[in-house]
Amino acid sequence: MFGNCVWLQLNSTHNMNKIIFNFSELFMTPKFIGHFTLDYNIEKTNFNKKNYIINNLVKDGDLYETENNGFFSVQQDYITEQYPLKKYHLSLAYKLDKPFNLKERDFIYSIKLDDKIKKEDVQIRLWNCDSKKPSNWKFIK
Repeated sequence: MFGNCVWLQLNSTHNMNKIIFNFSELFMTPKFIGHFTLDYNIEKTNFNKKNYIINNLVKDGDLYETENNGFFSVQQDYITEQYPLKKYHLSLAYKLDKPFNLKERDFIYSIKLDDKIKKEDVQIRLWNCDSKKPSNWKFIK
């Protein structure tokens, strides 16, 4: 679906991952690790961590939902102070082939999200995300 993706991946112990995992358990939706997609559909041979810069991230705007070919997501945008016009989204929950219902939306939208994410709390990673099912996504490097 998205090919090979470059992620700004949250450290496994980050608070936002706990929120994402809790949503997954509560709604019985796919599990995944929190991340900001920096690039997608790239060749493995073109990946070089040095081509990506890590900055502190600041929450921008409100939660929103997206849909791409039956792949539903609730997302929160973040920006960096260095490049405030470029937005990066953090997905909080995914559903396949049906949208979030009212109860799920109410619960997700009631959670207090981190206003800032420090650059020390993320790492640049390459994943194969060529599936609608996050359980099929594979860490490459």
